[in-house]
Amino acid sequence: MGTKQQSLIDETILDVAQNLFLTQGFAHTEMMEIADHLGVSRSTLYRHFANKGKVLCALEKRALEDLCGGLEGITGTFATGYKEFEQYVCRMCQVLLSHPDFICFLRDFDCLYTEAYPDECVENNRQFFSKKHYLCPMLQSYERGIDDGSIRQSDDPLLDVLTILNASLALSQRILPRKKTFL
Repeated sequence: MGTKQQSLIDETILDVAQNLFLTQGFAHTEMMEIADHLGVSRSTLYRHFANKGKVLCALEKRALEDLCGGLEGITGTFATGYKEFEQYVCRMCQVLLSHPDFICFLRDFDCLYTEAYPDECVENNRQFFSKKHYLCPMLQSYERGIDDGSIRQSDDPLLDVLTILNASLALSQRILPRKKTFL
């Protein structure tokens, strides 16, 4: 099976699994049920994902990549690093508001793993949060703001940016699931 076809099958599995996890919860969704919804045998499903934990970690990685993919493409000439960073924060808020499903998934995932993440998720997060990944442009605009004086000096700009991202994600995880209730 080619890599492209494998990827398409994996994405289909993840779509079905995410829908089941969101509607039934992680604890009440079994691999057999995912296989049934896909119309495949459990052994076929297990060839793609060895267990439910691996499905969850793949979904977490995909949700974080979707979030960050929405932050790409901020271009233009900005008077200050602050103005550019402000665009990243605004775009992030737009992405969060337009993707309540992956926000709900990440919220539930974080509640499921309050002690420690499974090893495969730890490695995903290590790669994801490395400076060389998605944070680079956002972090660079923040550092430009420090250099040009539009953002206050910081001992750890990366920690500042991660804190802003985490706070935004936490707020959205708290607010977005209730949005339908209050509108």
